[in-house]
Amino acid sequence: MQTSPFCDMPLCSKKMVLCSVSKTRVDSKATLTFKTECDTFMKKLMSQLGQDVGTYTYTQEFQIGYKILNHENFYMFLRGHRINEPCTCVSSVFVSLPDGSLKKEMDFSVLSKCFGVEWRGVFGFKVLVEIFFKEELMVEGLRDCLLYTSDAADDLL
Repeated sequence: MQTSPFCDMPLCSKKMVLCSVSKTRVDSKATLTFKTECDTFMKKLMSQLGQDVGTYTYTQEFQIGYKILNHENFYMFLRGHRINEPCTCVSSVFVSLPDGSLKKEMDFSVLSKCFGVEWRGVFGFKVLVEIFFKEELMVEGLRDCLLYTSDAADDLL
């Protein structure tokens, strides 16, 4: 219920069913409120209706980049490929030199919807980026992860 104008559309209906794990600003306006994850709710609902949910493979493109802050510092980030698209399946991101030294965890910024970390004085080195995905999303048949590498990444630093 955060993406405008879509978040306001259900309020135009006479009756509304709301499914959310957290309290929302429109809970009091809902005819029915379910405090659970939407996937769980929909699987149970479709099962009661005798419908097979099937499987769905979610894919998301990431963009890894950097921004030079000054002659000594740069900011490295990981974000969804599209504007304002958060990395919904990522739990944490670590960046280090290839030998594992200078390992830093990227912080997630709600405002910029991306993971990022500021580095100082490590220009000219290749870096290793480790992306950890949310465990609950790694259920077999629900989500597959394909790792791609690119020579273009060598040119980042």
